[in-house]
Amino acid sequence: MRRIFNITDARLLEHTGVTLEALTTDLADFTAFDPDLNQDKVTALTDLYRTTLEEGGDDMVRGKLGEKTQTLLDVMDSSNKIIKSLRYWVNKAFEDDPAGHKRFRLTKYWKVHNNQPELIAYLSSLATVVEELRPQLEAANAPAELLDSVKTLSMDVEAANNIQENSKGSRGSATQDRVTRLNSIYAICQQFNRAAEYIYDEDPAKREQYRIPGYTPPGESVEESEESAAA
Repeated sequence: MRRIFNITDARLLEHTGVTLEALTTDLADFTAFDPDLNQDKVTALTDLYRTTLEEGGDDMVRGKLGEKTQTLLDVMDSSNKIIKSLRYWVNKAFEDDPAGHKRFRLTKYWKVHNNQPELIAYLSSLATVVEELRPQLEAANAPAELLDSVKTLSMDVEAANNIQENSKGSRGSATQDRVTRLNSIYAICQQFNRAAEYIYDEDPAKREQYRIPGYTPPGESVEESEESAAA
């Protein structure tokens, strides 16, 4: 979805606010000129305008995604402490059992801990091993809460990753929805803008209230339009 206007979103929204304010007194002029430019049209524009303002734009969507990404990073960082603690108890419990020790593949953790998909798979496998060899670990006095935390960590990392990935998709959808709304806002403002060209032909000040920034009326050069807007 591409924008059908060539000004910034902020400038379009600013103009929309000005238009809506002016229409509180001028709507009858437009409806008399064109019955389609009525209260229903103003209500539709108002709803689009308010929704777009409340939605906050792509910066806000990026901010929400950033929060979810930080949550994932925090969960991943907490895994470092758990793995370090687990290493102590694995070394103790399997000091004389190299094969059992090897099953934990603890050295692999440091190779995958910055790779989300691989970390998820690794922690899921590790949780299974911890559960299977839990009796040996408990016999070495490994804390129960530490052993339980491995499974919890595995689930937390997977959940945080899923939320982040879904948010990426939501960002694209939210951006598309915003552009669709902005295009609709522009199209309605353009209708009032074009009608104002005729309604206020002899009232330049009133005409300017509805002129979309950057809009060049028929028969007027770009330079003349810019000079008029700057006046």
